[in-house]
Amino acid sequence: LGQYRARTALVVASIAIGAFAVGTIAGTDALLRQNLNDGFAATRPAAASIYTATGFDRDLVDVVRAIPGVDEAEGRRSVIARLLSADGSSREMLLTALPDYADQRIDLVSSQAGRFPPQRGEVAFERSSLRIMDIAPGDTIKVRTPGGREYDLGVSGLAHEPGASPAFYFGRLNAYVTFDTLQDLGWNDSFDELRIRVDDPAASRADVQAIADEVRLRVERAGYPVTFALVPEPGQHPANDLIQALFVVLGGI
Repeated sequence: LGQYRARTALVVASIAIGAFAVGTIAGTDALLRQNLNDGFAATRPAAASIYTATGFDRDLVDVVRAIPGVDEAEGRRSVIARLLSADGSSREMLLTALPDYADQRIDLVSSQAGRFPPQRGEVAFERSSLRIMDIAPGDTIKVRTPGGREYDLGVSGLAHEPGASPAFYFGRLNAYVTFDTLQDLGWNDSFDELRIRVDDPAASRADVQAIADEVRLRVERAGYPVTFALVPEPGQHPANDLIQALFVVLGGI
């Protein structure tokens, strides 16, 4: 120890750094796991989402709300368009319309900057879009619909939806509009997605799946073919598995 002092110092330093790293990773894992799920629960996440091949109206949403086991139901409409850049390139964007931004009941979308909700002729981008594109409230963007027509929309502000797919992860911009704006772009005002919450907060995934199957059957009986139904793990943020895998790797290192 005395003869190789530099080596001894390196050993002591490496042990100290290693102990600090293990403690930091373990503490961060515990803190993030709790805060992530608690914050996600505060947004009233959907227990299941039903996607249809054809649009449905608001009457079907009321019918689903009356199904035993369903606490709340809400319809949405999402369409794909292209955001055109000044250099001629384009990027895929998902435009989502909610029935009433002032009375959100499932998967709450909150304001982050600028004005939210957007008005007719405006769009509000999910905040993760800033990671892949320079967008600011007050800008004007050009959007191309699948039919090839182009429209100008004003950027009203930025929003945040904790359960939405991050733009930097999938490479697709997420944005929010009104149904009036969708109609101006050439779409109708029907829904193509039905999100539900169950009345039992302690329901297991199997319990939720059973209720979702009943909802799916009711929707198809009403004449709206269901393309697929999504039932996530109850109470867990969508990125939970990815984050836990990251901490397993960091912990092993």
